[in-house]
Amino acid sequence: MQFFVTAITSFKMFTENKFIHTSILLAIISVTSVYAATHYASPAGDATWDSSADINMPCSASTAMNNAQAGDTVYFRGGAYKAPVTPSSGYTPAFHPVNSGTDGNPITFKAYQGEWPFIDNTINQGSASTVASFGAYNNNHIVWDGFQTKAVPDAQNQAKGFVMYQSNNICLKNSIIEGCTSGSSNNNCVRLDYAENALIENNKLFNARSLIGIDVNSAAIMSYHAYNMVVRNNNIYDSSTAVYDKYDGQNNAYSHNHIWDCDYGFHLNVNGLTCSGTQVYQNIIRNISATWAIEIVGAGDNNGAAEGFKFFNNVIFNSQGISEDSPGVAGTEIYNNIIVQGNDGLRLYTGASAYVDNNGYFNIARWNIDSYAGAYYTDFSAWQSSVNVDIHSLNADPLFVNVGGSSVEDYKLLPGSPYTGAGRDNLDAGAYVTGNEIIGFMAAHAPLPPKELIIR
Repeated sequence: MQFFVTAITSFKMFTENKFIHTSILLAIISVTSVYAATHYASPAGDATWDSSADINMPCSASTAMNNAQAGDTVYFRGGAYKAPVTPSSGYTPAFHPVNSGTDGNPITFKAYQGEWPFIDNTINQGSASTVASFGAYNNNHIVWDGFQTKAVPDAQNQAKGFVMYQSNNICLKNSIIEGCTSGSSNNNCVRLDYAENALIENNKLFNARSLIGIDVNSAAIMSYHAYNMVVRNNNIYDSSTAVYDKYDGQNNAYSHNHIWDCDYGFHLNVNGLTCSGTQVYQNIIRNISATWAIEIVGAGDNNGAAEGFKFFNNVIFNSQGISEDSPGVAGTEIYNNIIVQGNDGLRLYTGASAYVDNNGYFNIARWNIDSYAGAYYTDFSAWQSSVNVDIHSLNADPLFVNVGGSSVEDYKLLPGSPYTGAGRDNLDAGAYVTGNEIIGFMAAHAPLPPKELIIR
């Protein structure tokens, strides 16, 4: 392939004929596509890489990791794949490809239709530092589609299921990752460090907890230096923190997720940095027990700043609502959310720090400005007039299909809801703007599990 690129570069020096340039470029693209191939892997596979193009001669997972190139798709048959013993750097996953894909030609590892490959990482339990089951390590343009695993703790009782480290354009989708409950902190289903353009879509992520109790670092998703990340259509539950954007998150979008039974919801830290562009929208968040469903933290600490964050069209039930109570917050927009049954609906640093309107509240005890030295309002009208926010917001029963229910469908609006058309730009408030959105994990988008498999 290098020969063709060199030939074209040389040829271009001797001619300005654009038609010829275009024709040869198309030829290169055609030649490149020839090298994209389909391969198969299985738990007992032992074929060579070339032979594994035959579905009846699958290779091992390790052979696939060592040989897959840009444009290749490797289908993994169902069953348990034993992870190899892996040097414990804290970031290197047991299974990760040697090569990278390219833009438009990723390396794709995908579950064979109707089957579940499970990565068994037991062999790396108790290693000196964390070994995740699978992921990307100094790779770009990699897709993992339809896998299962359970994170195992290291010697410090920390665990990770999937890791992206210094890797860009990585996609994790249609997968089920269980964290672990250990005696320490930093138990994550998914961990990102220095990752751009990540997509985390249509997964089940759960059981990222710690035996020390409520622990913000035990998060289903935790990220450092994640830029332009998209997290959508996931079920995230039974974890200490659902999403911890811990350090230097920029332009990250979290939407259409179903989150429940966590201590923390979206925990967005900007300590010591200027972070901008984060959006949290059209999520259904239930039963957040320790703190806010959506919260900016660390603004004002070490000159930390949050600029232009947007929180809109979320449903928050049985939880504290939304908080941006810190200096250093500017330009926050909070609108079209419905917050039901909580002690606190909203907490702002100053009314001037945010655009807040067209929200809905019901069975909320109070709203507050700068809770460290400010005022609490138990009367919604007083909140509106004194702080000059939520002017077009309502304090009324939203008429959900089944308030308190466990299904996302329970949080659609019934006919006659006061929130129909009551949002900004006359849209419906709440998570369902059109009524046809897909929120949370959809099993139809993922391989069907075998009958004997029990999934929490």
